[in-house]
Amino acid sequence: MTMINSRIMSKTKNNTMRRAVIFCNSDAYANSVKPKELERYLSKSGYRVDLFETAAIGRMSHVGIGRVLPKLNLMCFTLFMYEALNTIVQHEIVARLKSRIISYVTPKIIILRGKVIYKVLSGQKIDVLICENSMDSGFLLNERIAAVQVLDLPAPLAEELKYSSSLTHDGYERLKKLEVELYGRADYLSFHWHTYSDYVKKTKYSGSNFIDLNYGTELKAKRARFAKSPKIIFLGFLGGYWVNLALLEKLCRAYPHIDIYGGPPPTGYLAKHYRGYADNLDILSEYQFGLITISNDPLRKNSFSSKHLEYISYGLPVLTPDWRYDAKLNESSIYYNESDFLTKLKEYNEEMTWRNKSEAAIKLAGELTWDTALSNLGGVIDGAK
Repeated sequence: MTMINSRIMSKTKNNTMRRAVIFCNSDAYANSVKPKELERYLSKSGYRVDLFETAAIGRMSHVGIGRVLPKLNLMCFTLFMYEALNTIVQHEIVARLKSRIISYVTPKIIILRGKVIYKVLSGQKIDVLICENSMDSGFLLNERIAAVQVLDLPAPLAEELKYSSSLTHDGYERLKKLEVELYGRADYLSFHWHTYSDYVKKTKYSGSNFIDLNYGTELKAKRARFAKSPKIIFLGFLGGYWVNLALLEKLCRAYPHIDIYGGPPPTGYLAKHYRGYADNLDILSEYQFGLITISNDPLRKNSFSSKHLEYISYGLPVLTPDWRYDAKLNESSIYYNESDFLTKLKEYNEEMTWRNKSEAAIKLAGELTWDTALSNLGGVIDGAK
């Protein structure tokens, strides 16, 4: 158990400060960014903030929590087994059973994780609680543990699993029903970008508790510069179906000056373009275009890539598939498809055209700051007083 989680379990001694707890499952990509920005914003507003890393919550009984809360041992062990089964199905031997197993265990994991979180936090004084991970949202099925309870999710989970062929039809309907119940129990519901909220409103839930807590960025000191022979960067997670590695490979075959940063390391042809994990995002200033590839299923047509905001914060025009139009990001976007990719690249590599697009990207990044994106937290804070 980490020190922060030990502090989460203890009773609050300092009652003079309002307290916020943020559930998160940080990784080496975007999922680690927004919780820190939420922490900064709330701290600036006078809150004592605890980040609750929940990735290993099913193994808590093995690292100390069981000694403090013995009744959680069996619950944690059961959760651990469900999560292990959820991992095992990725192995090719049982891959044919993948959708059935995931359909069965996912709702159970959400409910069990919620019970563990409730047992750990119940009885403590928490003014604002923000959940950043769909798998932790089951805490809402229990009694209230905070004055204000917020779901701020990366994407709608049921659809994400559906379009990755990870759920049966019945499994999707069960998970969708559970998510709708959880959405309705939250005091506030947000997704990391407004297009996800719009999609959810149209397809499964249109309650009155939506709030905009978008992703944000900050302008960087280093800026991209024009070059006659442009280099393109692809930055980010390479493991999800939505990344559309097939499209990325086709673009790399069409244009040799595409560098790929992120993980896990790709195989095959893409390995030739792989440059490892970018420890410093200033590497973006050495390129002329940022690249996004995305699948064209109904969810991802309404989706968002946090890398888009990172690109524009360095003044990079963003090459993005034309099946995902986003009015808010339009001025920084260059819409392409597989057949016209090179034509669009040539068009926007004229120096004046590139500079205009780069300046538009910088202007937009200046408008989409984290403080602006999280400004609606003011209303959440007022509700906790």
